[in-house]
Amino acid sequence: MQCPRCSSQKIIKNGSIANGKKKFMCKDCSRQFVENPKIKIISKETWEIVDRLLVEKISQAGISRALGISKRWLRKYIKEKRNEVPKKPFKMSTNKKIHIEVDELWTYSGNKENDLWLWIAVERKTRLIVGAHLGKRDIEGAQGSL
Repeated sequence: MQCPRCSSQKIIKNGSIANGKKKFMCKDCSRQFVENPKIKIISKETWEIVDRLLVEKISQAGISRALGISKRWLRKYIKEKRNEVPKKPFKMSTNKKIHIEVDELWTYSGNKENDLWLWIAVERKTRLIVGAHLGKRDIEGAQGSL
């Protein structure tokens, strides 16, 4: 047996995966792998269904269960899709009157003493986010990011 990454012969046993198959690790490059892996190719049609389900705001866990795709592969696919979207700077005409709506949401991290405020500013007509702030609920935070 040899490592699929570096072809090294220095292989050790390293437990097992969820379905009970033995897992191995290369001592040279630390790559973990299984012997004779079952390669699952996800068809283009399945990824098109994933696109439609994401637009319908179906949860990632639900899509994963329904289509038999691992959550890890689904997250990787979503990240690749997000990186394909061109990032355009937001430009507003200074001649026209704009209306900004600001909403806030309170949450905490760990315990309630670590409170966080999320402020989002949205232009009313275009529904584009023009500013956001995550942090303390104070004047400096609001003025600095909105």
